[in-house]
Amino acid sequence: MNKPNNEQVSVDTQYEQISKRVADLYAASYHGLKFFVQILTAIVGGSFWLNSKLIEGGLWEDVHLRYARLTDWLLLLVFAVSALMTIENTATWSIWRRWLAEITSDARIKMPMRNFAQAWYLEASICLGMFIIVILFWFFNPFLISK
Repeated sequence: MNKPNNEQVSVDTQYEQISKRVADLYAASYHGLKFFVQILTAIVGGSFWLNSKLIEGGLWEDVHLRYARLTDWLLLLVFAVSALMTIENTATWSIWRRWLAEITSDARIKMPMRNFAQAWYLEASICLGMFIIVILFWFFNPFLISK
């Protein structure tokens, strides 16, 4: 059975641990974008390849339409997951960053905090860019433009 640890953690150790967590969360906020780009590449590449095989096989148009809708909705789902990853990591980062600033509040040089717009403009731009890519894919889906 584990005994509770009642030892005090020094301010320096606490600062070091929180600083590492803040840095990890900042890096993780871009995992959503990396995930989106990787899955987007697979979906677009797979769509072109499968479409060429369907054309060679001479399959009818409703098969193309079914695959077009499937890839459209799949990419929308990937966007939702990627945007959620980006937003969640950034929100958690801002909480931990605020906590880090509170720890250093009595320091000689205070840690600056960004306002809401400064903290979210890049992540909002990333999510908007991913959404625009989804819309463009819906209009230029390989299954629909091959007719």
